[in-house]
Amino acid sequence: MKYTLDIAPVVYRVLLQIETYIALDKPSAAKKAVKKITAIIRSLPDAPFISFGLRKRFGLDTDLRGRIVSPHIIIHDVVGNHIRVYRVLDCRSDYLAALGFGAASDDFNDTDD
Repeated sequence: MKYTLDIAPVVYRVLLQIETYIALDKPSAAKKAVKKITAIIRSLPDAPFISFGLRKRFGLDTDLRGRIVSPHIIIHDVVGNHIRVYRVLDCRSDYLAALGFGAASDDFNDTDD
């Protein structure tokens, strides 16, 4: 099956924040880190189920999946032939609380740029 990749607007803002934060300490590493995350996001259509399911790992009532790109986690789901990327979060944070599970779809419809 061929998958379409849909990326929530908040993901682009977070990638910029990650780059800006890393650049404060190591400017040369900032773009490299964002490129690594972006490459994994772009590769999701090739293997969308290589990530872990939050339902299976944590026993939560959700179809969201996580793909770790240390120290970050890409939160996405697969619906039909669409892969929807909702968030990129720091694995060291309480990312489960940050997701709120009912709020993930609201992030996808965010139109602020």
